[in-house]
Amino acid sequence: MKTKHKILNLESMNLKFLAMMLVTVLLVGSSFVSCKSNSEKEADAAENLNDANQEMENVETEVMNDSIEKANDAEWQTFKEEALVAINNNEKQIISLKDAIQKPGNKFTESYKKSISDLEDKNKDLQSRIDNYENNKTDWQNFKTEFNNDLRNIGNEINNINTNK
Repeated sequence: MKTKHKILNLESMNLKFLAMMLVTVLLVGSSFVSCKSNSEKEADAAENLNDANQEMENVETEVMNDSIEKANDAEWQTFKEEALVAINNNEKQIISLKDAIQKPGNKFTESYKKSISDLEDKNKDLQSRIDNYENNKTDWQNFKTEFNNDLRNIGNEINNINTNK
């Protein structure tokens, strides 16, 4: 909540700064055009407007870039360690499910076997995503939310398979 407030405060400060810059550019531009011919005044005004628009686009881009929250190193390391533990636990449970299929006398449907194979692929995908995440180069909150959601879904699927053996 604090971070959102800081971001919103930063955005409002940048927008105020942008408005002041735009007014300043227009005032300076109007003072320069007062001593020139009408065609020169129009050309200068158009140039000043283009400059102001470009400056506004630059500030908007900076505000957008600053609003993407990035993970700090300590938070990332903690998250990664916890994720790896969960992925390893999933892997152990998947191995256990695969071992149960191999035991003589157990009859499992092809869809059951396919479900286990799909879980194994999803868990490997999570491992790959955590290994390839480029810290501070993507939106941390979105990555964390999506990753935790996918991790939770795999855990639920494993529990459902265990329940339906």
